[in-house]
Amino acid sequence: MNASELLDEVLGHIRLIKEDKEKLETLLEFIKDQLFDDEPNQPEEIPQQFEKVINPIAQAIDAGMICYLNTDTAEIEEFHPDLFEFEDEDEEIEDELSLKHHNWSNCFQIEPLEPQESFEIMSDFVMQLKDIPMQIKLLNVLDRKKPFANFKRVIDNSNHRKSWFEFKNKALEKYVRTQLYLHFTYGTGEKTKSDSVKPEDLPF
Repeated sequence: MNASELLDEVLGHIRLIKEDKEKLETLLEFIKDQLFDDEPNQPEEIPQQFEKVINPIAQAIDAGMICYLNTDTAEIEEFHPDLFEFEDEDEEIEDELSLKHHNWSNCFQIEPLEPQESFEIMSDFVMQLKDIPMQIKLLNVLDRKKPFANFKRVIDNSNHRKSWFEFKNKALEKYVRTQLYLHFTYGTGEKTKSDSVKPEDLPF
């Protein structure tokens, strides 16, 4: 049968159930589920070969480094943005460093967190503390001037130093994983997609 004949047969079956609300609802659900996919096919995770770079990138951006990832080879290159503080020296410095990412056909840049993002990680850590006196102390620190420096001072002189670093590293790894997932899902230039993607929508 050609398309027109098939359509006539389909419509004929629909006419037979046109007064049956339950069957029409079942048919509609079938059509939506099986014939129309509102969402583009998305990977459940990032490609396996990039798992190994998540921690190194997390450590690098924690140190204030900018990272470039070769999406063909999973090679990473990192450098501190302060190296290019003076524009007239950029070319000379790049020659000395022999930056490789300029020669990569496909690469993805991951930058350090914005201050507000880092602040949110500190706040999340404080809110999950079961040590109430320390929690109150840190909440006061975050609510005052120089929260980053004072948070570090309090943590470094407490029994929570190790747990803080573990918590922060886990949060940074999730940040890197999220950026990679968005890149491989939506493609280069779609980083702003992260603004519309909720944490519960991520597959991890």
